[in-house]
Amino acid sequence: MEPTPYWFQLVVGFVYMAVAVVCMPVYGRIVYLFATQKLYKNVPCYRIIIHTGVLQMMMGSGSFFYGLMQVFNYDFLRLALYTITIMSVGIKMEALLSLVLAVNRASVTLKLHLFSSLFYKASIYIIWIFGTIDFIIFCTPLAAKTAVPGQFQSHHDRSKPYSYLVKDIGSYICMISYICTFVLYTIIVFNIIKLRLKSAHFTSSKTERSVLLYAIIQFAFKVILELVSSFHVVPTTPMGEFAMFMGYALMHLLVSPVLFLMLNRQVHA
Repeated sequence: MEPTPYWFQLVVGFVYMAVAVVCMPVYGRIVYLFATQKLYKNVPCYRIIIHTGVLQMMMGSGSFFYGLMQVFNYDFLRLALYTITIMSVGIKMEALLSLVLAVNRASVTLKLHLFSSLFYKASIYIIWIFGTIDFIIFCTPLAAKTAVPGQFQSHHDRSKPYSYLVKDIGSYICMISYICTFVLYTIIVFNIIKLRLKSAHFTSSKTERSVLLYAIIQFAFKVILELVSSFHVVPTTPMGEFAMFMGYALMHLLVSPVLFLMLNRQVHA
């Protein structure tokens, strides 16, 4: 790529920071309200959604510090590198949390009730442990991400021996999670259609509909971004990197809070 004009680097940096500064306090308030009310925090589907919100808030910090690095043309205390690594690790964790939420929605919608609340709690803890281990690996000489002023999207560090192995493993984890999640939501949708065709009086609760809608829209945004990234639909140019980074930042810090607000206050799941 050609060197990026510093004026453009400044604009990108301030935009990244502005997204975080404007959206994170609002999102943080929403997540806090959900996390502190028994109506939500004791229900498996909402517990998964709350943990996803906390994770996305952590990922959102990458937008601020990556922007700060662009403005000052320097990564102070390597904050941009660490927070952008959290964003990279978080994408894999999000994929797994989406799968657990899909399992929960399938269990409730299909009235299977195969798993207890303990299963969902354990799944969430395991995903956080996996994410912590993944982050630690990126902080060792084995693998790393890059955070370079003038580059508007992070990449895997080619100088580390296992960076691309970790990347490939993460890609497989995301791909398998997305395929399983897609299959589950397809089954759910077809089941709802079948029940509506069988009975004109079939209705589902408002909560179940809103949670399912939240889950499917979130899933759709993630898959679209991953496909665009994986198949290099956007060119590897400064503007292309800026567009991809903004896509992830806005999904985490704007789309997700809006979807949170769609959830109603009566829980039947």
